[in-house]
Amino acid sequence: FIISREPISGPFPDWSTLTTLEHVLLNKNELEGSFPAYILEQNPSLRILHLSGNFFEGPLPVFPVSDTLQDLRIDNNNFTGSIVSDISNLRTIKSLYLDNNELSGEVPEALYDLTDLTTLFLGNNTGLAGIVSTNIGKLSNLIRFNAANTSMGGALPEELFLLTELKTLNLGVGSFAGPLPESFSNLINLEAAILHTNSFTGTIPSGFANLAMLETLELHGNDLTGTVPTELCGRRGEALNDLKTLTVDDSVACDCCTPVETQE
Repeated sequence: FIISREPISGPFPDWSTLTTLEHVLLNKNELEGSFPAYILEQNPSLRILHLSGNFFEGPLPVFPVSDTLQDLRIDNNNFTGSIVSDISNLRTIKSLYLDNNELSGEVPEALYDLTDLTTLFLGNNTGLAGIVSTNIGKLSNLIRFNAANTSMGGALPEELFLLTELKTLNLGVGSFAGPLPESFSNLINLEAAILHTNSFTGTIPSGFANLAMLETLELHGNDLTGTVPTELCGRRGEALNDLKTLTVDDSVACDCCTPVETQE
């Protein structure tokens, strides 16, 4: 078990003789250089690797096969290039944080083979492109999905709405388009749907009102029209599980929410 209590700066330490590590928590330091892949290769019992908030750079490594790693956090660094297909070698990964880097290219189909995933954060990689694959339906354990502030787009696949464990869906500031599917009503555990600043069209599905856990629904910055369903306004409030945040544009008539342009 390694955790830093004082800031560590410079290249990653030489721990090449360590082979029994299970937890490495080195987030919010000033480490730099390339991803220390040998930590994964030489520590077959490694379960948690946190390197968030450092100055690592360069491409992601070829990930070795791991049947133990469950939590990999390398967000808030300067990694570049694409997400490698070898990421599917992390067979038991549950939490994968790749957000706030400089990754680009399309999400590889191999990523959707990580069926134990509960958390997948890809956001704030503006060069990350392509669509959300229909294979996302394989991630039946997914609870949190963030692909905000990327160049990903297109229509939302119906398979996304098979993910009934999903609590947070953040696709804000992207290129997603098409109508908002009625299938949103299948996401019975959804607490936050952040869909603003895209190119969604059509009207707001009344099925959002059936989501008993929904507290945040951000729809401003799209091309939506019509009227916010009366049933959805009926869910507005400040109590537990009430719909506390509901944002739309002036193009949508609403008696229970303030257009974003006039919010303070």
